Amino acid sequence: PLPTLSPPPPQVPPLSPSPMPPSPPSPPPVRPLPRAPPSPSFPPYPPFPPPRVGCMVPVAINYDSLAVVDDGSCEFAIPGCTDSRSINYYAAANVDDGSCIPLREGCLSTFALNFDSTATVDDASCDFEILG
Repeated sequence: PLPTLSPPPPQVPPLSPSPMPPSPPSPPPVRPLPRAPPSPSFPPYPPFPPPRVGCMVPVAINYDSLAVVDDGSCEFAIPGCTDSRSINYYAAANVDDGSCIPLREGCLSTFALNFDSTATVDDASCDFEILG
């Protein structure tokens, strides 16, 4: 027997470009919603306090442990007599060290009749015995 031949495949017509479907209509432009004015009793955002500035050096006499920004204002202890009425007053001192010697006027000459051992400043009041 002879093989049977199958008929040739049918010819497929070439594809013709199909028209594009129409584009959907563009949506209307989006308009922002009107914003309500802020309430007069509440600000729109809570205000942040400014950072605390101060001396951040722990050994300084004006150290501020709450400071987060150093402002260069640190002062350091300068011990001395801070009483301006004392004879050893030290103007640069900012910490009194208890060394003040009070000003006391009197006669400082040990040869005078009225010598005052507690005087710190001679007031020219010395009396001397005149012999003869």
